[in-house]
Amino acid sequence: MSCLVCDRLVSIADPLDTSVVVVYADLTWVAYRGAPPDSIMVAARRHTSWYWDLDESEQSSLGTVLTLLAETVRSISHSSPVYCVGLGENSRHFHVLLMQRDKQLADEIHDSIRLSTARLLQR
Repeated sequence: MSCLVCDRLVSIADPLDTSVVVVYADLTWVAYRGAPPDSIMVAARRHTSWYWDLDESEQSSLGTVLTLLAETVRSISHSSPVYCVGLGENSRHFHVLLMQRDKQLADEIHDSIRLSTARLLQR
């Protein structure tokens, strides 16, 4: 079974593939423009299932990389705060999306939390 994030990292390494815009890269992390405008996808170079599989080097550098890139998203989008979203259902490879706080998205998230809480309280 193929990993979508690993496949993306292979295409990033191909100098002829210009479909992905890399905004940050080091030995541990690669960050590239995400699907929503003004967002950045951050992925571990090494295939890891999720947070629990990050090695010590990845763990120690993640905060620094996210802080740097979150500031970049904030300055590009003129938005504060910046969300750090990790959804691993489609690809079990550690990656997170840094995105601006859009009012509609924030309202949808808050509504969803309220509905979930209400359902739990009704049990």
